[in-house]
Amino acid sequence: MLSVNEKRFLILLIVVLVICFYTLPTSYARPSMASDFNHDATGFPLSGPHRVLECNECHIRGIFKGLPRRCIECHDRGSLIGSSQKPLNHIVTNEDCESCHSGQTWTVTMFDHAGVSGVCIKCHNNIHQTGKHTGHVASSNNCDNCHLTVAWIPARFDHNNLIGTCYSCHNGVQATGKHPTHVSSGNNCGECHSTIAWIPARYDHTGISTNCYSCHNGIIATGKHARHISSSNLCEDCHRTTAWVPAGFDHTGISSNCYSCHDSVKATGKHGTHIASNNVCEDCHRTTGWTPAGFDHSNIISNCYSCHNGVKATGKHPQHITPASNICESCHGKSRWYPANYSHSSIVTGCYNCHNNIRDEGKDKEHPPSSNSCESCHTTKSW
Repeated sequence: MLSVNEKRFLILLIVVLVICFYTLPTSYARPSMASDFNHDATGFPLSGPHRVLECNECHIRGIFKGLPRRCIECHDRGSLIGSSQKPLNHIVTNEDCESCHSGQTWTVTMFDHAGVSGVCIKCHNNIHQTGKHTGHVASSNNCDNCHLTVAWIPARFDHNNLIGTCYSCHNGVQATGKHPTHVSSGNNCGECHSTIAWIPARYDHTGISTNCYSCHNGIIATGKHARHISSSNLCEDCHRTTAWVPAGFDHTGISSNCYSCHDSVKATGKHGTHIASNNVCEDCHRTTGWTPAGFDHSNIISNCYSCHNGVKATGKHPQHITPASNICESCHGKSRWYPANYSHSSIVTGCYNCHNNIRDEGKDKEHPPSSNSCESCHTTKSW
């Protein structure tokens, strides 16, 4: 038999052990192998929220083998495992959860519409998924008539079968409407715009003859560009309602200083092959037209070809007699091309080479039948 002291010691030891069992940390009181177990080896790696779960939250009643591996087998109503479940308003689908969700959260991270059958509104009804917003244009529930499966915007819209007015949608609330700087107008969009695109817009200017600047001021509609010649805002003085160009400009009263506008920046100026000259346009040109241009040759006595080379100014035509040098003044006068004077002093034969009615005057219709040896009858002094 135990002595009284032995009995007391035994009771005290039992009490100490009980206290230790309930007060020491769990890792000491209830050793676990979970931290040492490689769950990846089971073929079901733990990721996301699964990593922090207690073993018994999935392994109900200590069952380790034969547990489901697909998300839906746990996350569905009727599952023995007390996991989160598909909400009642979840879209109808037989796809695996991971087709849309990641292993981290239930937030939809991807959705492949490629295999979707049925109508869009079945999901996009503002219950299961985003649907038409309150400012959506009046329409049927055939979302795919306008939208694509890759994104809501941009949406395409077939205007071919429209009834009613454009403004019923294009009012700035349901769809794009007139911008703040739109010209003052009614709400009949179709008068200027087409159903293909807003721009270019057509505008019927019939009956408009003045006050163009009230719209064409560079804010409401196209106005004067940065290089426009210095002018008033009376657009109609030069432009017409059919087109900006060509513009008519009344040069009446302008007799000098043409270059202030005709500098190739504000208005047409000298082209790249213009003859070397100063910028006094009016020396040669008139206000009625660039051509013909008048040039004062009074002081020109030589070197005609420097201008009359067929590039800068009129030169020899294709039928010009050959051989001929480029000394134009040998035959031509400076007042006009014709008549030309040609020195025949060294010519004794071969007249027909030039006098063949192509290069120069030849036999007329009344000429008696003859050979082409002009020199047989004619001299170089005169016919």
